[in-house]
Amino acid sequence: MSDLSTEAKYKLEELKQEYVSSLKNKVEALEACMKNNDLDELRMKCHKIAGSSASFDLPDISFAARTLEALCKTRLENNQAGKIDIKSDKTLADSFAVLLDNLQRNR
Repeated sequence: MSDLSTEAKYKLEELKQEYVSSLKNKVEALEACMKNNDLDELRMKCHKIAGSSASFDLPDISFAARTLEALCKTRLENNQAGKIDIKSDKTLADSFAVLLDNLQRNR
């Protein structure tokens, strides 16, 4: 990033701050997925968060989102989506808690 002009660095920082400001909405959207027991929607939201947070140099969020995305994908591939309650799946619930913690710490 040192090769960027001052103006470009300023714009990137501005975009990152806008992204950080949107984290509250992302938390709410993830919580809605849990409430609705929507594993596929949770997977898709985690995928988006993993990529966008990596773009804004937020590796802890990206890693946590990618981990939860992978868990959701595994459950869906094993055709467990209709058979499990996301909140009662300890691995999913713990991974969800880690992602929320990372999102809330960076707001």
